[in-house]
Amino acid sequence: MKKKMFIITLLSITLVGCVKQQSKYQWVKDVDHMNRVEAAASRSAQPVETYWINPPKKKVKRDN
Repeated sequence: MKKKMFIITLLSITLVGCVKQQSKYQWVKDVDHMNRVEAAASRSAQPVETYWINPPKKKVKRDN
């Protein structure tokens, strides 16, 4: 009986720890940084084309 209670307690603690909580922040594209990079590329002495495979991101606070 003690072993059964121990297993139930252990499982309940584990499941409570795995609950996903709503974050106060979210990741969004950093458009300001992208514009600065593209502006610098347009002023470059050599022609440069920018392809954003993994665009820069920034962490912003949610509006909740």
